[in-house]
Amino acid sequence: MKRCIIIGLVLACWLRAAPADEGNFTSTLSPADLAAIGLSGLTPAQRARLNTLVEDYKRGTVTSARRAAAEALAAQQAAEAQVARAEEKAKAAQLDAAKAEARRVDAARVEAGKSTGGSSVLTKAKERMKPTAASETVMIESSIPGTFRGWESRQIFTLANGRRVQVENNQRYYSPAVDNPKVIIVPAAIAGYWMRFPTLGAEVRVNLVAE
Repeated sequence: MKRCIIIGLVLACWLRAAPADEGNFTSTLSPADLAAIGLSGLTPAQRARLNTLVEDYKRGTVTSARRAAAEALAAQQAAEAQVARAEEKAKAAQLDAAKAEARRVDAARVEAGKSTGGSSVLTKAKERMKPTAASETVMIESSIPGTFRGWESRQIFTLANGRRVQVENNQRYYSPAVDNPKVIIVPAAIAGYWMRFPTLGAEVRVNLVAE
């Protein structure tokens, strides 16, 4: 056992110190070294076998070293490729964010232009929803003087309080004769007004006529 340990130590030291292109193992040892490690009595065949085993060991070590170097290089290349892909994704995300911001700014400019120009449908609808100058109250209660028999398209009524209203559409309505029917005028949800007849259960969209 002690002899094997000594041989192993000698082999390890020789592998680290000897260049790859030197001769066989036993030829590099002096007779004193061979005697010290107990190899002086080896036959030529035994020496040849020992040299073969040492060469095989050297080749295996070199192959393992080369394999480890190749694996390290492949791992480095894979890491560099991953970093490059991450950088490309980051650049693409920044570009998408810049495009989205540009679209948002353009949309804001268009909307601002519509608002300042007064051409947007929303602006017009808001203007129509505002009460007219002739309207002073949210709800108007009055009556239509005289005998009422319905209304014609675009007909104008003068109420008992002096206000004038005009039927907004081309609708016609006929009813039995009613004297001085009561009316209630309230703003419509979007624009204009509703004139309601509580006693008749009827209503019509109207606009207030400016004084």
